[in-house]
Amino acid sequence: MRTTVILAAGLAAALTACVQKGEPPPAEAVAASAAADAAESCPDDGPRFPITGLCVGRSVNYLEPAGDWQPPEGCTWAMNEAWIGDGTEALLYRAAVCDGVTTTLQVSGGAHSASVEYAMSALGGDALRGEEVIRLFVSPPENPQWHIEDILNDVNENGDIECEIRPAGVDGWPEDALVIAPTAEERAAMPQDEPVAACGDWGLDEDATQYWEVRQGYEWYFQLGQDLPDFDPYTVTHIVKDAEGNWSVAE
Repeated sequence: MRTTVILAAGLAAALTACVQKGEPPPAEAVAASAAADAAESCPDDGPRFPITGLCVGRSVNYLEPAGDWQPPEGCTWAMNEAWIGDGTEALLYRAAVCDGVTTTLQVSGGAHSASVEYAMSALGGDALRGEEVIRLFVSPPENPQWHIEDILNDVNENGDIECEIRPAGVDGWPEDALVIAPTAEERAAMPQDEPVAACGDWGLDEDATQYWEVRQGYEWYFQLGQDLPDFDPYTVTHIVKDAEGNWSVAE
């Protein structure tokens, strides 16, 4: 596959240097980020996140309105963050809290993509540590679906059926969710009384929650399996910090 676009500077520099070594974010960067806002208490006198320094109680304002996700039965939810790179990029999301354990995601990366994985699962504990739930590709401004189209071209060149990129159209998924799926003619020739998987590893699986989104500078591939996730995929949001230390949702 012709995936040659590399991660943006905020991802590549520190992810390659730190994350692959299993190191935490640079202490100086984290301290500076948190200290920038620490002089004033949060309006609700609540805590601040250690990475971004944002007030936990107000961080929900960065998110899109919630979708259909609900925490697992007997659990609640709380806001959480995951750092990207050198502390000028991060993810915010709603996470399940079950029996005092909060689902926590971490980001690790390489030359061509970044992997969002469980650092801790409220339901699965350490057993799910390192399991990938989202793959991030930097989205080129001149062609935001570059990677998805590249994957599609590869699938159609090497596969036995014709596939296309189309809206997912699944209740409970984001309205802009996309799938790499068989064309209508190809799907009509497949079994109609059972779910099918087609169009390669990044393609349609009718028995699992797998879809693409293009937003906030990334092509996101969500691979959430068959079970209810213990974080809200609808709310995973890329935020960036400017030179003045202010955070905003990435465009």
